[in-house]
Amino acid sequence: MRTSALALLALLLTRCGAAEHLDRGAEYAAARQALVSRKDGAPGLGVDLDRAWSSVAKWTAGYLDEHPDVTAEQLAKAVAELDPRRLNATAVRLSDPAATTFAVAANYPKSGVFFVVARTSDGRFHAIWNIKDIARRHYASRDEIGYWALTKSGWGDGPATGSIGPLPPSASHHARFFVDAVAAADAGGTFHKQFGVWEWNGAEAVPLFLESYQVSFDTGPVTVKDGDVSIPTKGSYKSFSTCGACPEPHVLWRLRVAPDGVHNLGAIDAEPEMRCVDELWERVIHDLPVNGVATPEVVDALRLIIREASSPGMIEESKITEEKGHRFLTVRADNLDRPLRFEVGSGSPCIRSVDVTVKSVPR
Repeated sequence: MRTSALALLALLLTRCGAAEHLDRGAEYAAARQALVSRKDGAPGLGVDLDRAWSSVAKWTAGYLDEHPDVTAEQLAKAVAELDPRRLNATAVRLSDPAATTFAVAANYPKSGVFFVVARTSDGRFHAIWNIKDIARRHYASRDEIGYWALTKSGWGDGPATGSIGPLPPSASHHARFFVDAVAAADAGGTFHKQFGVWEWNGAEAVPLFLESYQVSFDTGPVTVKDGDVSIPTKGSYKSFSTCGACPEPHVLWRLRVAPDGVHNLGAIDAEPEMRCVDELWERVIHDLPVNGVATPEVVDALRLIIREASSPGMIEESKITEEKGHRFLTVRADNLDRPLRFEVGSGSPCIRSVDVTVKSVPR
């Protein structure tokens, strides 16, 4: 009697598709279990991670077979609930409900993936594209796509984990989405991020823009409004250095995602005065022309300082002040025995004078 009841239950589950869905859950559980004893960067870890991510994509397809009318937000929540202690997810709908296609990003604490699930001609949903499949082919070249095959975490870098969001479609009505990714680094105040714009052509996701950059813990988040993208980054100086956790120099990178493609609008430096001082120091150290950067008096004063410390070292503090219509930048660095106070301007030269007798940085 019990055997008959179990057989009947199995038949009912099969007819409604639930048995297959449960099997996909079991497939994920088995794949996840294989990762339990793995260590970061261990041989074979990538294979087991790919298996786990493939099972997440298959589970997502099965869930959509049973819930074809869900929103992207509901789908993301369902994916995360597959393994709530470890998974987080985001999703976007790439087409109208008549031919439903979703892009999904899912993450463990130290591994991430994004994939596309679509309803195909058989009327069912299938995982038809996965970044891991192409990342493996690119890994040897260490390019931006190959970065998604990385499994080992280190100082300031590690496997990519990210979130996904919608973008306006192309002129040919292809859906597009962005992936805002961050490295799962073991340590370091400055670390790796990547921003990608992808277009779905019905068969595969094609990168229109894919670039890495550096941030710190205090760097602001990426913002996307319609097709306008603002990416705060941590830049670098030529002669000065900054601490690992410091967000300076602040550089804002801007993109415009338009119907005809992605337009790089360039970067805006939030501390142009400090950039000018850095450029001057670099030119004086290497005996390069300083035309348009500083007056001869400033160059002579800096040459005397460079005899004592060719590198100014790490910036400890910098501050802009205004006095009687003039702007001043006071800089303190760890290789300098005194603060330097530069009179700065937006014209040429950008540094008009320097005072080496300052005792403290104005607050």
